[in-house]
Amino acid sequence: MFKELDISDRLRMLMTHEKMTVADVAAAAGVSKSAMEKYLAGPSSPRAIAIASLCTSLGVSVEWLLFGEGDDDRLKNRDLATRVVFQLLQDLKSPGPMRDQFEQSEPGSPEFNAFAFSLATERAEELGGKLGDSRQRALRAATAGLKDAAKLHQEKLDAQQAVPGGGKDALRRFRNQLRRSPRDK
Repeated sequence: MFKELDISDRLRMLMTHEKMTVADVAAAAGVSKSAMEKYLAGPSSPRAIAIASLCTSLGVSVEWLLFGEGDDDRLKNRDLATRVVFQLLQDLKSPGPMRDQFEQSEPGSPEFNAFAFSLATERAEELGGKLGDSRQRALRAATAGLKDAAKLHQEKLDAQQAVPGGGKDALRRFRNQLRRSPRDK
């Protein structure tokens, strides 16, 4: 069982890649700057909400942030990349200015290289946007459950503390309240 995890290397890598400061990452995670500095210092025990917020706002999977393991949506990403390349090939075969420029340029020539680089950059940016959107949607859906569980846990704690010496009675009232009202408010 894990008591502490070392996410510092992956956080630093993200900070460098995204050109973010400690304060930026702390704000994204919804934690204080000092808490983020603790996470960056080495093994720590970040809260589930902080992990979920970090992953959602930075566009990484929980598995990657916590353990450095690959994403579980690799197949979706491969399929999306395949569709983008397939669409590019269709665009190059369809009548129009793109096809004309492709057919008129000699492979290896400066004109062809400039055209290919421009087209590849455009499609890579398109793919990057689609992958980012897809990842954000998936992470938001996954973290919504974590946030709901944390909210229910906090409500339970609040209910226990609301009645002096009445923790069991308060917990019973809280459970009855949950049974009577829908949870998806």
